[in-house]
Amino acid sequence: DNNKRTKQLAKEYAQIEDKERKDTIVLLGSKEQIQATNKAIRNELKEKGKISDLEHSVSVLNPVYLSKPEAILAHKYQKNMVVRFYGGGVPDDWNIEYSNRETNTLRLVQNKRKMLWNPKKQMDGEKHAIFKKETLQITKADKLIATSNMYNFGIKNGTKFTINEINEKHVEL
Repeated sequence: DNNKRTKQLAKEYAQIEDKERKDTIVLLGSKEQIQATNKAIRNELKEKGKISDLEHSVSVLNPVYLSKPEAILAHKYQKNMVVRFYGGGVPDDWNIEYSNRETNTLRLVQNKRKMLWNPKKQMDGEKHAIFKKETLQITKADKLIATSNMYNFGIKNGTKFTINEINEKHVEL
């Protein structure tokens, strides 16, 4: 049973000495396995007092990867995903309110502005990306990896961080 294996893996991982755990990698086959295993490991580490049980919620945008044939079909996009358009030097984020399969259009909203967008009629050279809004629970000593460049903060894709301090107002890396 996958649930039993996940719990056992989490217990064994949490028992590893801190120094050795830093050099230990857990390899899994699917996003679902990764999420379930991360949750189980976090719970074990909290129980053992190795990480704080005081967590903070952070809203994040995780990339959604669609193949080229999928990317032109409105029904492949889901409500509350974010479409980010790149142009004019500043990324422009729009929330998906709904998709219409018949007309192959998406209703996008941004503050009080609304627009219809047909991904099939995307103009050549007009770049965009799709993201899913998710909430990430973080605590002191968590390790994070930047998954994109954030030039305004001086952060490059792949940069690794450890959370040194965290509260409602700021995070110290």
